[in-house]
Amino acid sequence: MYLGYDGPTNQLTVTTSGSVIASNVYVGYNSASVGNQITITNGSLSVVNALDLRGGTLTFNGGTVAVDQLMLTNFAGSRMTFTSGTLTSGGTTVSNGLEFVVGDGIHAATFYLNGSMNPEDLIGHFRELLKLGRCHLLSRSDARCRTGHRTAQDRD
Repeated sequence: MYLGYDGPTNQLTVTTSGSVIASNVYVGYNSASVGNQITITNGSLSVVNALDLRGGTLTFNGGTVAVDQLMLTNFAGSRMTFTSGTLTSGGTTVSNGLEFVVGDGIHAATFYLNGSMNPEDLIGHFRELLKLGRCHLLSRSDARCRTGHRTAQDRD
């Protein structure tokens, strides 16, 4: 699914009980495609393969977002606002120069980082991101890294 292949300011809104399932989602694909927006408010977005925020924003205000790969890599316009809900990612790349913030300090927000390495290594990686200032957990937020049947957890 392309939300803004060549053009700017396209929008997709998923609200209460609504759902979108896609194999790949590109938010702002080409350089002229900026200011695109996906808003999830108590709905669900499920992406097999990549959710690639190139020229746009994902605003997540409750519900569920499940992706194989979350990518925020474009300095100019790749943003995510994650106030509440449950985000599950098989892999996450954040290299847009902005902090990846889990929660808003008021509402419950959970980030599951699934991976193939052992859970203690995933937690170590997550702690390193916290130390480097690339990720922040706000009060009432929860981050969990898991593989298989074992779970390691870090809580703010």
